[in-house]
Amino acid sequence: MPAEKDLEFFSYRSHLDNSGFSQYLKHFPGAGGTVAVGEATASYFWTRTHSRWSALPDDFQTDIPKTVYRHLGEELKLLVTLRNPVTRAVSAYLHYLAVGEIAPHTDFVQAMTYGGVVDMGFYARHLRNWLAYYPRHQIRVLILETDIQARPVETLAGVCRFLCVSDHDFTEDTVQQPVFAGTPRLINENGVFVAADESLAGREDGGHRDDAGQYWRQVISADGLQTLHDIFLADVEDLDLMLGTKLAQCWGMTWPNDTSQIDL
Repeated sequence: MPAEKDLEFFSYRSHLDNSGFSQYLKHFPGAGGTVAVGEATASYFWTRTHSRWSALPDDFQTDIPKTVYRHLGEELKLLVTLRNPVTRAVSAYLHYLAVGEIAPHTDFVQAMTYGGVVDMGFYARHLRNWLAYYPRHQIRVLILETDIQARPVETLAGVCRFLCVSDHDFTEDTVQQPVFAGTPRLINENGVFVAADESLAGREDGGHRDDAGQYWRQVISADGLQTLHDIFLADVEDLDLMLGTKLAQCWGMTWPNDTSQIDL
């Protein structure tokens, strides 16, 4: 795999139009003769859904699965990791706020069409678009909560078998190292809150100060979370039918009633 993650080469038409496929191959110098060669780009999974929140960026490929199939062939093996689509939407929104892609204090409802905040969470629709080009046995679907978090060593060993590469005797210590810690936040029955500096304290934003004196600003209301649940439920039920899983039950459509800090 290349050192750089999220190449996004197949995500934008201009990459192929301007550079050509040979430029993509330059990311894999000396890979000849290896058992498996690959890369990781989250945006490849984002396909056209025709949902009301589907606002693909300019120059974005309208049919990534077809483009990948045309250039990488029919024997490709695909790995996709899915998580609760509600928490994924929350994290995407907070990420765009943190990196300045959307303006501070942008209401969540206003941001729902930006950068796939909501649209990327229609997993069944995206997976079905990929299945139009690759058979189910060539796509390994991993669930964050039940596979990666609950049994990481066994899951990684299964991935090695799927890719026909050696199992390197991974241990709990080696697989439980977070790459990105994420933005500290609180989530409870009142919504989602992020730590804010003193300049924001006292604003009418539904925030509160905890016992340690930290001020938490509300970024998504309880109604906003419920809206996300309602948006994604039908797609999650469709995904369960496709995969033979019980993700609607696993992910639930309820939130904890405590104010403990968690990382989404």
